[in-house]
Parts: sequence; C-alpha cells; structure tokens
Amino acid sequence: MANNIIKGRKGGGSKQRTPTEQPDDLQSVAKAKILLALGEGEFAGGLTGKDIYLDGTPLENADGSQNFSGVS
Repeated sequence: MANNIIKGRKGGGSKQRTPTEQPDDLQSVAKAKILLALGEGEFAGGLTGKDIYLDGTPLENADGSQNFSGVS
C-alpha cells in the first residue's frame, strides 16, 4: 500500500477587493397604530376629529371633511 501525501496550497491568484456598501434599495411597508393624547385639565365628552389638531389644523373640518388622509 502506497503512502499518499496530501498537500494544500492557497487557491486562486485573485487579489483582495475593497469592501463596498450596497445601496439601501429595499422597500418596506409598515403600519403603526398610535394613540396619543396631550391636554390640560379634564376632558368632557369624547374626542372627535374636530377636537384634535396637528400643527394647528384640525383632523376634521366643521363640515365633516378630512384634512389628513389615512387618519381615523
């Protein structure tokens, strides 16, 4: 029986490459439900879209139309 010697060598002659950062091109669809209320004193009755303001604009106009889409 013959003795076979196994030797390993570094494979390939390619050079190292500089790592690069891939662009952030993944798209995600995320939804969140948030309940946030800030106020002073006691609240009388329920809050409606007419009573809640974002940057001084009510969520709902006096005629019932919405000022912001997707807000309920």
